[in-house]
Amino acid sequence: MKSKVIVVLFFGMFLAFNQLKAQTDGNNDSTQQYGFDKHKLFAGGSLNLGYSGGYASSFVVGVLPEIGYSFKSWLDVGLAFNFNYYSGSEYHDQYNSNNSTPGYNATIYGAGAFVRVHPFEGYFIQFQPEVDQKNLKYTYDGVSGKEYRTSASYLVGIGWGTRVVGENSFYTTLMIDLGNEKNTPYKDVFGNILPVIRAGFNFYF
Repeated sequence: MKSKVIVVLFFGMFLAFNQLKAQTDGNNDSTQQYGFDKHKLFAGGSLNLGYSGGYASSFVVGVLPEIGYSFKSWLDVGLAFNFNYYSGSEYHDQYNSNNSTPGYNATIYGAGAFVRVHPFEGYFIQFQPEVDQKNLKYTYDGVSGKEYRTSASYLVGIGWGTRVVGENSFYTTLMIDLGNEKNTPYKDVFGNILPVIRAGFNFYF
């Protein structure tokens, strides 16, 4: 219920900004060119790379390409994709009778759509629903297994950076998943929400 309320509020903000821009930009509508403009089409994305060591080590590498279109100076809409590889292991101490090393590796790939509303220069609000497929291989107590999971996520957050329509942009986003599924890549094994921090760039055609 909480996620539904926030989504409704988000779209309410979207409509409010739409109305505000319509009023403030009304004088320019007569000179605005309509139809597809390839100079408003952009592509780019970001990289995902991380490592942690210690008793439980983990490694992740991935790419997150995206393509979109700037319908207005304050509105971007597009498609986002992700391809990630995860691996990890836990090391037992010498006093543990179990000599096996629990570990896992997984590939996660997904796709979704995003909306970015730029109410102020340098800042934006982003909403991004997506679907992910997780293929997991694990070993625990000498037993190996596989799992395949499909999950839906509803990422909402804020971002900041530089953006010049028709040229290029650089951005950083901070988002969280407001969906109810705990098996998404954006929640831990207990279902707790994990912050999603991304930095990337786009160039216009």
